[in-house]
Amino acid sequence: ISLALDCPDIEGIEYRLQVARAEPIFVHQELEAITDEGELIVTGTVQDISRQKETEKHIRQLAYYDNLTGLASRAYYHERIENYIKNSARRNQQFAYLFLDLDDFKDVNDHFGHHIGDQFLNAIAHRLKFTVREVDFIARLGGDEFCIILANINDDGAVTEVTNRCLLKVSQPLLLSDHHQMMPKVSIGIAVFPRDGDNESELIKAASTAMYSAKKAGKHGYVFHSHDMAHQAKKRREKEQMLRTAMTEKQFVLYYQPQLSMDTGQIVGMEALVRWRHPELGVVTPAHFISLLEQLGLLIELGDWAIHEACEQIAAWHDAGLPYIQVAVNLAPAHFQVDNLLETVQSALEKTGVPAKYLELEVTESAMQTKGSIDIFQQLRALGIKIAIDDFGTGFSCLASLKQLPLDCLKIDKIFIDDMLYNAHTSLLLGTIIGLANALDYALVAEGVETKDQALALQGLGCSTLQGFFFSPAVPAEDIPVLVNSLALSANVW
Repeated sequence: ISLALDCPDIEGIEYRLQVARAEPIFVHQELEAITDEGELIVTGTVQDISRQKETEKHIRQLAYYDNLTGLASRAYYHERIENYIKNSARRNQQFAYLFLDLDDFKDVNDHFGHHIGDQFLNAIAHRLKFTVREVDFIARLGGDEFCIILANINDDGAVTEVTNRCLLKVSQPLLLSDHHQMMPKVSIGIAVFPRDGDNESELIKAASTAMYSAKKAGKHGYVFHSHDMAHQAKKRREKEQMLRTAMTEKQFVLYYQPQLSMDTGQIVGMEALVRWRHPELGVVTPAHFISLLEQLGLLIELGDWAIHEACEQIAAWHDAGLPYIQVAVNLAPAHFQVDNLLETVQSALEKTGVPAKYLELEVTESAMQTKGSIDIFQQLRALGIKIAIDDFGTGFSCLASLKQLPLDCLKIDKIFIDDMLYNAHTSLLLGTIIGLANALDYALVAEGVETKDQALALQGLGCSTLQGFFFSPAVPAEDIPVLVNSLALSANVW
């Protein structure tokens, strides 16, 4: 009021007011000094704005903090990183930018479901809060990615100390609801301002490049950014662009590897294997591009294409006079979590007229165990589609649960075939797997057969459908008719 008398142009003010025997309230006060018949009068209003303040606080919470973990959100991160850059540049100080990515988090979601994944993320965020100082900053950038900014660091040793503390804290056993015990792991990439970048874009690029190097080195570790990494990152970006071009320009093709019956000497099926026909590098195998396609989010699109392409090829062979041939297509575990898989399969079958029993979908053991996947497998089998577990024996399937799975075929992984002739334990395991499959009336395919001795030994153990280089590598579709009509395959075996 005194201020209004001295300064007639005073604007409204807000302040907290303690009300007797009640919580403090926020008020907005407007005052104006007027003169009436030579007498100075102060008039105004006082308005309770406590509810408005609560609303503003809630809006700020939603905008600046991650709803799941309570950490700073990406929006708040962008505001703070600019402040760190300006202040550090002005004071000639360094700060460290740590980019954290949880290792194999996708497997948690695929195997246990997103509700367990959310609990997992929340627990990790809680642990990270206890690894840094109050002056430092933590944000969740999205998904399973986090950022830690360590303010005013003097050398890399101080950063290493905090980073090791993060690795130790995160990796402690984690027990979630439904008695799911996890062993979390995290890969950390580190960039230092201004050494590795003087703006946000350069820092996050440098730190993420270092993080990928940590994953390549075996995961659950940290790597400081170096200039060599910048060159590697450039090559990676070029490869990413080439892969996107390959998708749009239809540079991917399917090769087919025969599956042979030792009982009849005839081809009884094929496995479709994707190849990249690069205009300069020639035919590129999946080992050089599948993981990157997955990171780019293109793997499901590639799987949809493979389903349609395989069905069209089955129809083309049949139109050329061959009998219908069963073809197996590999799909990523994530493919069974999308809503349109059933529609994609139905569309491919209807478009080509191929009977459903000639299309087989190969999945990993982890995909078979994923919550919610059983329903889609049952729906696919109701159409007549065959379901096979690929690389059986390398995952964590419970043998007792096999009889309850909607399953038609087990594919024995090559790792068992490689030393079956020299390791008695391997032969014993193979015999157990084969006996179990026969008892449950599952079809059985041994892949990776490379010698005649392996083929004969597998036949002796009771596995008569084989696949591998001993019979034929994966070949283009146009070479299959020659193989199907050739008697050389059966002659090679005996």
